[in-house]
Amino acid sequence: MYQNHETTSRKYAKKYAKKICQKICQDIILISTNTRSIIGDTGGVFMSKLYKQPVEVRLDGEDLVLFQWRGRWLQVASCERVFVKRDYYDHYSNLPTFRVKARSGGLYDLVKDKAGWVLERVWD
Repeated sequence: MYQNHETTSRKYAKKYAKKICQKICQDIILISTNTRSIIGDTGGVFMSKLYKQPVEVRLDGEDLVLFQWRGRWLQVASCERVFVKRDYYDHYSNLPTFRVKARSGGLYDLVKDKAGWVLERVWD
């Protein structure tokens, strides 16, 4: 069956993006208790800061649409569930973590806690 070029391109783009995200997640290096770095495919290093602060979120069904941090509402451009290797004694070790890219820029790790949502980490 014939598929148009746009559909095929989107399918491969999704597959490629997923592989890159998995590679990045595998390359997470713990530098200290509150700082991490990711070594990307291009050799660039991205640093992060640990916050573990509660945030308010807005959902559209199950999709994360907005979250509020430091008094500002940030619109979500993309959101993907990720596995983050943590110490076994960390409170967030078995909770779902979502890597969120904001439309205004910035990469954030949000954790779904029993009490609500927590901004765990902000990537530079």
